[in-house]
Amino acid sequence: AEPAPKPVETPKVAEPAPTETAPQQPAAEKTPEPVAESAKPEAAKAAKAETTRASKAETKAEAKAEAKKEKEKAAKGKAASSEPVTGQTYLQLAATSKHEADIMVDVLRTKGFKSLAAEIEEKHGTFRVLVGPIPEGGANKTRADLQASGFPGNAAIRRTF
Repeated sequence: AEPAPKPVETPKVAEPAPTETAPQQPAAEKTPEPVAESAKPEAAKAAKAETTRASKAETKAEAKAEAKKEKEKAAKGKAASSEPVTGQTYLQLAATSKHEADIMVDVLRTKGFKSLAAEIEEKHGTFRVLVGPIPEGGANKTRADLQASGFPGNAAIRRTF
């Protein structure tokens, strides 16, 4: 009898040797994180950022509204007294820029003095800081009150407009 035919051997392909950097786990043990779980922190961050933006927008809107009210209030107060009354007497403390004049007027008003900043027509951009109107014969008392409050009352110039 003839010997049985030998089965044909198929050549085996050598598999690459595993690297030592990371141990391989069987596929069954790998558990990928669910997409919903990994998206939650990002969604929470986005929601928080949106809330913060909305809050900041509301705060900005409130701040703008408050600033507008303050400007209107200041404009009303200054519009009524931005020019000296004709025939009245004032003490001039300074002639300076609008910004500095406004600061001085605010401080004077805080300390109880009627005051205003009036632009000098001949010198555009220069403003007189005026205290008054003061009653006839009250210039010396007003000077003394200014001096006592830390202003240069003794150097104030008496002006009648």
